[in-house]
Amino acid sequence: LVVRVVNINRGHNKELMDCCGRLRDYSVFVDRMREYRKQGCSVDKAIDRAVEYCIEKDILKDVLLPMRAEVKKMLLTEYDEKKVMRMFRREGVEEGRREGLEEGRREGLEEGKREGYEEGKREGFAERDRLRNRMVACMAQNGVPVEEIAEAADLSVEEAEKILEGNRSKTE
Repeated sequence: LVVRVVNINRGHNKELMDCCGRLRDYSVFVDRMREYRKQGCSVDKAIDRAVEYCIEKDILKDVLLPMRAEVKKMLLTEYDEKKVMRMFRREGVEEGRREGLEEGRREGLEEGKREGYEEGKREGFAERDRLRNRMVACMAQNGVPVEEIAEAADLSVEEAEKILEGNRSKTE
């Protein structure tokens, strides 16, 4: 769903208001209600005064005269601007939370995968080294020459000797 929101408050979108007299008149009516509210009138009184003003100025007169009570009732019961704005804010906050959680989960999953991969890699290398060192030590204990040990363990002779030296220092 794609929605285009157009500001129809008085003083905005002049081109649209010039094309649609009804919309312009409605904008004036709403503006008068807001003005009376700013002056301290109750919602009820502000609606009455705006209706009177518009009838007097021939704005929406054809609707307001015969349907004055219905217009007032609708405005009093169906539209509470502050309530609507609170609802929009609440929906925006909820949507923001949902989007934030989804993004956080995606980022967390990516980070978790990276960390898990790195940890698995470290553990794998550590286990390989432990097993290789054990194999080198066992072969040396069985009298296998260091050159053959190095070849079997896929090490240089120097690396094999270093492992054997490390094993000797641990046992001493």
